[in-house]
Amino acid sequence: MIGEWSTIIKTFYVQFYTIFTISDDAVNGLRIRMDSEPVSKKLIFDQVTIAGNSLQASGTDSDGKKQELELKFNGDTFSG
Repeated sequence: MIGEWSTIIKTFYVQFYTIFTISDDAVNGLRIRMDSEPVSKKLIFDQVTIAGNSLQASGTDSDGKKQELELKFNGDTFSG
């Protein structure tokens, strides 16, 4: 799960090209950074838990709204 994962998120209004960077280090612990285009949306999910092949995370966006994420991994693919 650690590393960079890219995806396309399709909504009714816009399509985002997104990169999730999942990292784990002694300073920040386990966290996820999400960068998106064409709308610049950068989020840090700093409350991350892993159970088996599932990852759940939450964080706060630049507007102060809580954002949640759940990803399920299968080899070199994920969904969520």
